[in-house]
Amino acid sequence: NDGNNEYVFLILDFVPGQSLTNQLLFESPVERRANFFSQLIDILVELRQTSFPALGSLMPRTDTGPPVVGDLRSIPLNELRRTVPPTTSVREYMESQLQIVSDTLAAPVADQGIDDMKLEAFAVHFMEKDLIDASPDDEENGYSLYHSDLRLANIIVNDELEINGIIDWDDASTVPKQLFSPPPWISGVDNQSFMALHLHAEFRGILLAKSKTNSICGELLKQWYAETNGEPNKALYVAHIIRYPTELAEIVARLHKRLGLIAKFGV
Repeated sequence: NDGNNEYVFLILDFVPGQSLTNQLLFESPVERRANFFSQLIDILVELRQTSFPALGSLMPRTDTGPPVVGDLRSIPLNELRRTVPPTTSVREYMESQLQIVSDTLAAPVADQGIDDMKLEAFAVHFMEKDLIDASPDDEENGYSLYHSDLRLANIIVNDELEINGIIDWDDASTVPKQLFSPPPWISGVDNQSFMALHLHAEFRGILLAKSKTNSICGELLKQWYAETNGEPNKALYVAHIIRYPTELAEIVARLHKRLGLIAKFGV
């Protein structure tokens, strides 16, 4: 501040390497992919072990201390042009997420048919219990930090497919344990993608191997893939919906098919 004007500075750090791509991941030898998935899991474990006193997004302090938990920021909230105040209640947090999903789907969409509207309304009703489901005491002993946009392009790797860094942390937030999940491109929820069909089993296999010697990996394996056939648990579907509300109907349709509730559900 020079007395008349205020200036905003963005501090950047250079991370050598390149953004990960589908092609780079697919064309790498199996051994390199295994090492990559192992590194990715180590990063997720490190994040899982962080502990913050409330649910929200990290904000810098005015002094030199560690960041504080402030209003929740996310891509869906940015679209709605609102924020959600921090809370220590898991139930309150989940109820706010249900409201965000509902409000996102309520926004007008050009050329949206009545059948699509009915499908979305049904999907919200179907997932409502899961979206507001919380642990018995509604609070946890600390909340983990989570990168809400861990897409391939935000993972910087070298020529050996080793992770040099993760970028784009501006919407990072703390989450309840049941919403801490792997990146959606490898979680297994999107079972129609080429990535899921070919690489999800590799990721899950590495997590299983690491769970033999790492208790946190064991917890994540149980939370994400307790099914004996390796299918994702419902918690991963819920986490996906909260991050991508507009995909609600499609995700619920996949879950319906998996649970065998209906023989055929077109989306």
